[in-house]
Amino acid sequence: MDWMRYTLQCSLLFGLPLATIPFSTVSWTKNQQRPKALRVRAPTPVTDNPCLLAHQRPDDDCDDEDANFDNDDDATGSFCLYVHIPYCRRRCNYCDFAIVPIGSSKEIIEEEGDDDDNDDARRRRGFETMDANYKTAILNEIRAIGNFHGKKEKIPLKSIYFGGGTPSLAPLSTLREIIHALHKSRESPFSIMEDEGEDCEITIEMDPGTFDIHFLRDIKEMGFNRISLGVQSFDDALLSNMGRVHRVKDVYRSIAMIHDVFGDESNYSIDLISGVPGLTLAKWTETLHEATRLRPRPDHMSLYDLQVEQGTAFGKWYGDAENDDDRDGILSSGVLRRTKEGAA
Repeated sequence: MDWMRYTLQCSLLFGLPLATIPFSTVSWTKNQQRPKALRVRAPTPVTDNPCLLAHQRPDDDCDDEDANFDNDDDATGSFCLYVHIPYCRRRCNYCDFAIVPIGSSKEIIEEEGDDDDNDDARRRRGFETMDANYKTAILNEIRAIGNFHGKKEKIPLKSIYFGGGTPSLAPLSTLREIIHALHKSRESPFSIMEDEGEDCEITIEMDPGTFDIHFLRDIKEMGFNRISLGVQSFDDALLSNMGRVHRVKDVYRSIAMIHDVFGDESNYSIDLISGVPGLTLAKWTETLHEATRLRPRPDHMSLYDLQVEQGTAFGKWYGDAENDDDRDGILSSGVLRRTKEGAA
């Protein structure tokens, strides 16, 4: 995947001076219902230090060219918008994304306490400062896009995608202000498109165990209508190997809450990772079977083949290992390609 890397200066927890945020644009699948990461090219950013990116949805009879807000030829197109929220409970063993590990800061910030001098209070103040600065950066970016656009007609949006990181760790007030600035404020440079009664798809990435039913009700009220759930595996041992915080019971509980709030027509997807150390072909087969047995069923599954990246825990442990896909029956890099070839 092509990543665009920019430096965003903000006050981060534990004294970190800045974060280098990688941005991915979003494009459209053939059925024009669900955005996915664009793997071929990334558009030119509309400002110098973006917290969000837009990519134009191409028409069926045109090339997939870069988004350009100031080009009159693009006026008939619609755009997909990606918003990066960098918070995570901790960094997973495979992760090289630009994230900020915040531990249990979200839980601490929601608790009430009278002691302003203990460690929890200091962490709470640190998270509040970081979140306020990051939220301000995003709101400033939205205004900068409006100034850059410089047109009376607003930029039409067909899809908004909140990714990370783990956006479900952001305070509800932060998400609410960003959503308001994107398409509810009169000063917003964007407008929501409606095509034959189909609502704009507004997605938020969430990890099991990072939200409750009250959070779901609030984001539904804000306008979020699709959830991307970071399941990754249905095996606790593999989740532990990956450095994930949640466990399988959190997955089922999360899906049950999604159904309670969004009903039988729940629009959600799940992510799964193959190639994880300890994952056999038999266990991967069972993983796929389990995914198809979920109720309500996910509308989409994203299957990722693990890639060991430099600078990650896996990179330190396995970076120099030989790529032997079939050694000891362990499922590793290339399984998705071979699975597809075998099914052809």
